[in-house]
Amino acid sequence: MIILNYCNILFKNFGRLSDMVDIDWDSLGFEIKPAKKMFISHYRNGRWDDGKIVNYGPFEIYPSACVLNYGQGIFEGMKAYRTKDNRVAMFRPHENARRLRNGCRRLCMPEIDDEFFVSSIVALLRENVEYIPPYGKGDLYIRPILFGSGQVLGVQPAEEYTFMIFMSPVGPYFKSGFK
Repeated sequence: MIILNYCNILFKNFGRLSDMVDIDWDSLGFEIKPAKKMFISHYRNGRWDDGKIVNYGPFEIYPSACVLNYGQGIFEGMKAYRTKDNRVAMFRPHENARRLRNGCRRLCMPEIDDEFFVSSIVALLRENVEYIPPYGKGDLYIRPILFGSGQVLGVQPAEEYTFMIFMSPVGPYFKSGFK
């Protein structure tokens, strides 16, 4: 069940703690420990496809991709976390969607619909639920990325784009706290 309120999305019955991956949650740092699945969608011929969840891993990109030659790309960063009662929550994911959409406009990139953005993250969370740390032990970092994957030569927007999301359990960014 998904519950929406003004700042969070909360999920009930979203995985048991006994199903979690074998990670030393007490020594978790802010580093890449990729979850097993990632989401990927492509923009071609003027529209986004439905996207799909695939195994985390490398993917192919042309050396002439717009993002590699002209930096046409944008990213967001957000977290999912467990509450005391073992619900899973995200803080204001629609705000992340809005920021990504606004950035796309500024970079002449096709926008991602807010609901597609959030529903893609929720679907990927369901596939990676065992990577969400126990309450008080860390968060699951969520990294949505959108970039010009089409080939270009010359400063211009790409015609093809890739939207992807990967996740990684993380501890605090500053291990000893922020000073």
